[in-house]
Amino acid sequence: MCAEVSKPYEAGAKDVNNPNPALRSRPITGVVILSGAKKSSDNVWKGSLYNAEDGKNYSGSMTLVSRSELQLEGCVLGGLFCKSRSWTRVK
Repeated sequence: MCAEVSKPYEAGAKDVNNPNPALRSRPITGVVILSGAKKSSDNVWKGSLYNAEDGKNYSGSMTLVSRSELQLEGCVLGGLFCKSRSWTRVK
C-alpha cells in the first residue's frame, strides 16, 4: 500500500526540504508519503513515511481511525522516539 498527498494544507506548497535538489521545486500534491506498507493488524499498515517538513523518511505506521481520519506515526532509533499526526480526508 502507498499513500500520496491529494491536497496540501498550503495551496501551491512545494517539496522544498527534499534532500534531492532536483525535487525541491515539485508540488507536494502527488508526493508519496507512505510506501512499502504492509498490513500489520486491523486498520494498521507499517512502512516508510516521508516527512516533507524535514525531507526525511521514517519507519512508521498508518492507522485508519475512521472513514475520514488517518493517524500517521513516524519513528527513529528503533521506535525510541516517535511523532504522530492526524490527517483528514478531503471532501
